[in-house]
Amino acid sequence: MKKYIIEDVNLPSSFTYGIEIECGLDRPKFQSPDFSGWYHLYEMKLSNEIKRNKLFALTNDDTEYAKGKKWKIGSDGSVRFGLPFEIKSPILCGDNGLKQIETICKILKENKFKVNKSCGLHVHIGVENFSKERIKSVIALYGIFEKQISQMLDPQRNKNRYCQKLIDTSIEKFLEKLNSNNANDLSKFTSHYTRVNARKLTQINTHKQTIEFRQHQGTIKYNDISNWIKFIYLIVRASGSKQYYKQKNYEELLKNNKSKYKNLEKVLDKDIFK
Repeated sequence: MKKYIIEDVNLPSSFTYGIEIECGLDRPKFQSPDFSGWYHLYEMKLSNEIKRNKLFALTNDDTEYAKGKKWKIGSDGSVRFGLPFEIKSPILCGDNGLKQIETICKILKENKFKVNKSCGLHVHIGVENFSKERIKSVIALYGIFEKQISQMLDPQRNKNRYCQKLIDTSIEKFLEKLNSNNANDLSKFTSHYTRVNARKLTQINTHKQTIEFRQHQGTIKYNDISNWIKFIYLIVRASGSKQYYKQKNYEELLKNNKSKYKNLEKVLDKDIFK
């Protein structure tokens, strides 16, 4: 993997986001055939530790979770080992949100949660006030640099059916579809299984007012998670300068440097490759 480090980047309080951590626990030696009992046990244990760390309590109540204030623990059918879990954050804001994530990662490590190659890290960023053009620009930037971003992450994610590639043929065809207003052309970019997706592109009244980034491998390491969130923030920040789904802007983007890594750093306005 190509190493990247994002330093001296502060997330503004206006930047809202949430994360989903897929992870698991080794199965107890004397387990009950009813997994719900074990989930409840660990839910209560984690809930108490979260309260002890002065965060909002963990809950498995979807109604409470939908209010966007509490962390949630549940099972995950895509995780292939032990007792599979998914830890979902409430709506987080700026650097204060990173502090909550750091605490959660510490708690998961202390309670011996693990990840394997079936696990992923999903990040949602709030786009309630974004136009469709701005959302397209975010997706376009990610797609244009998809090969380089893939080099930054675990190569196993390239084969994962839960985070399918944005570009199947060429960047030009990808941008052509993204520039369309046809729902069929845009369907790939609203699919829950695509690396970057936003239902808002085709669903006006959707409650999913986010762009989801699904490509990162599973991790409970705080530095990995914060690094990735900051990278996504830089992509989102850069997306506001131009409509990168337009062919002319894509060509302008690439004409000055032969290295796409240099172009990526230029767009992000940040040196991230050490």
